[in-house]
Amino acid sequence: MRQDTVRRPLPGFAVCVIAGTWAGLAWAPPPNLLLACAAVLWALSAALLPREKAARTPGAGRPRVGTGAAAVFACAAFLACAGASRRAGHEGGAWLPDAGTRIELTGIVASDPEVLPAGGDRAQWRFPLRVESAEAAGPLPVPRGARATVRVYGPGGYGGPAYGERWAVAGTVIEAGFRSGPRPARAPAGKAVRAGFVRSRRLSAGQGWRAAELCYAARRSAAAQLARGIGDRPEVAGLVRALLLGYRGELPRQARDVAVASGTLHIFAISGLHVGVIAGMIVFVLRTLGVPRVYWVLFIAPLLAAYTFATGMKASAVRACVMATIFWAAPFAGRRADSFSALALAAVAILAAAPAQLFDIGFVCSFVVVTGLIVLYPRLHAPWTRLLAPDPFRVVPERAAARGLRRAASYAASLWSLSVAAWVTSAPLTAYYFGRFVPGAIVSNLVVIPLAFLMVVAACLSLVLGPIAPWLGITFNNANIALVAALMRSLAAVTAIPGAHLRIAPPPAAAVWLWYAVLALVLMAHDRRNRRAAPGNDRDPRAGATSELPARAGMID
Repeated sequence: MRQDTVRRPLPGFAVCVIAGTWAGLAWAPPPNLLLACAAVLWALSAALLPREKAARTPGAGRPRVGTGAAAVFACAAFLACAGASRRAGHEGGAWLPDAGTRIELTGIVASDPEVLPAGGDRAQWRFPLRVESAEAAGPLPVPRGARATVRVYGPGGYGGPAYGERWAVAGTVIEAGFRSGPRPARAPAGKAVRAGFVRSRRLSAGQGWRAAELCYAARRSAAAQLARGIGDRPEVAGLVRALLLGYRGELPRQARDVAVASGTLHIFAISGLHVGVIAGMIVFVLRTLGVPRVYWVLFIAPLLAAYTFATGMKASAVRACVMATIFWAAPFAGRRADSFSALALAAVAILAAAPAQLFDIGFVCSFVVVTGLIVLYPRLHAPWTRLLAPDPFRVVPERAAARGLRRAASYAASLWSLSVAAWVTSAPLTAYYFGRFVPGAIVSNLVVIPLAFLMVVAACLSLVLGPIAPWLGITFNNANIALVAALMRSLAAVTAIPGAHLRIAPPPAAAVWLWYAVLALVLMAHDRRNRRAAPGNDRDPRAGATSELPARAGMID
């Protein structure tokens, strides 16, 4: 083994966890059998080869590694099966009676309700209810830990339910649509309860976790701040709230349609862009106060965790939060940040908490695209770096204007490389899940990413400075009016290009795997050719970019 090879055990561990989770959810073998297999494999891994012998003999550690990987696979499958068996019948309202049945539920609001327009002056509050009792022509047995999705309709000016409140709702069982997941395996998501304020009532408050109440209250306060001064432009406030706070229900229909057609709907998923901007503002404050870099993670980690929790803990947000925390924790631990290891740890953490996330479209797209960015971006950007590098034989220093043009060209090249890398890795998933082929997304991202970044910055400045100087908050909110207008005009122009957005028949899963297999072969051939062209340069081409890539990758996903 070469001495300069970068060792990354976490990605291999994550691959075993992902494979085991998939096997456990897809095949559903008996959990006890899997647990026994995992215990036997771990014992073999410990006893098969002593550590000292493995260290002395080259290649002798491979049986230990293989057996350990198999043990991880079995453990992940066990956890997936156990989690699936615990949740069987509890999620999606599978325990509810048939659609059309009148039912009365009593329970606690388990999350921050999502407020959606319901036509006219009416609104819809959609939230999960942790059910305590149920009646439908008599008491119904309620499984332990059961939840039901509730949709309460009423006047828009009413306060509505809030997290941690105990409510009694009376309504009708309805079909709830479809669960997100791999296209061939999609199934009805179950049932929900449609209720109205006339027959529903609040029983008590303060039944939730205090920290969660504070997070959700801060989110609602932030939503109110982002609408100050632009009350006559509700579509702008709704778009900004969807972008920064995760209120996807407030995204205007026109903006949603244009974003889908241009392949840029990803910017409204809380992810690296949002986490990166917030972390940057925290870093600015810490640097201004003179806090040493080593201790920044002690402030960044809890604040990012609170933001991720308040905005719904979607897979892309959790992934970005974990990666950012690991990135800033590296100096505290005396280590260098590594993108692959951070991404692998984020995947393991999410699957350990919720194995079913493996079949969620958001989880799949987020991790596949970020992996593609980490792998492809350094290779796509390397030629531009060489092309735009200053002349090493130049005697007279460059003028300031020339240096500025070089920096602008370097930023444009970086953005182009990110956009191409994201499109190459996301195109087969977009076609498979949504039946769309969007080559115009390459151009759209060049416009959307800078504008979305400016919108998030303006919104964050409004939240920070608005309570101190209200006129500053209103100023930044009005700045977002111009940015939203520029965003919508740009996306409309891109979607008007012939062939920029095509509806296609979803390809089979084999075609998606073939796409990534061909991409992997092309990258392997590219790296092999580069090693031959530069003898002695056996260093991992990804190693030099691992420290800064999480922040750059977060700009687009």
